[in-house]
Amino acid sequence: MVSTFSTKCFSNFIESIKIIATGTDGIGWNSYKTYGITYIISLPFTIIGIIRSIKSNKNINKIFNIWFISSLITLFFFIPNINRINIIIIPIIYYSILGLDFITTKFIITYILLGICYLTLFVDFIIEYCITDWNNFSTFQNQVENVIEYVDKLKVDKIYFDYSFKETYIYVLFYTKVNPHEFANTVKYRENATYERVKSFGKYEFYSIEEIKNTNLKEAYVIPIQKAEVLDIEEDIWNKIYINNFVVLQEKV
Repeated sequence: MVSTFSTKCFSNFIESIKIIATGTDGIGWNSYKTYGITYIISLPFTIIGIIRSIKSNKNINKIFNIWFISSLITLFFFIPNINRINIIIIPIIYYSILGLDFITTKFIITYILLGICYLTLFVDFIIEYCITDWNNFSTFQNQVENVIEYVDKLKVDKIYFDYSFKETYIYVLFYTKVNPHEFANTVKYRENATYERVKSFGKYEFYSIEEIKNTNLKEAYVIPIQKAEVLDIEEDIWNKIYINNFVVLQEKV
């Protein structure tokens, strides 16, 4: 038991160090492999910064050293990704700045060269970030505003929103501007979930469409077009409204 625990702790720490060194945890929306957390070229300057900070007697360095060491200890105790090790990111940024300051002050030519490198990486990152289609990641959805505004005006008892992208309820709250007190009083969460996942609030229900059974048709359904195409939808019962990447199903009157 103890051996298993220590092995797991050691594995967590090694994986965390790999993430810090490479700047990526393999999750595309946490960081780009090409750029990392502080750009890949920053690693040598981070190491220089750590050494200089340890040798310094300045109080600000002592604070960051304590922060950094405390953060290193926590890396043993959870399965890492960039979100979970973010406590160590600020010291790393600080050390990177210390290292850059030392190099550019000591060797003036590097001030210009590194300035050009970082500016090039920054511009390249901004371009890459802006042209990436984030809808390719199930975590994001940028074509949901119109469909939410449409269904929110429907006179139905329930609106079933297919859980086709992460935290669907957040988008509904944002675009419908639901009163926080109404949300708090009506929200229900899924049981046995790793994290709190909203099951419903108000007239909105969040399910995979396959989960919905025995409904009474006094409802509307929001389904991704791709999923709607493979469902057996009875045309004589349902109106189908196509809005961006979604289909809204509502009982024919």
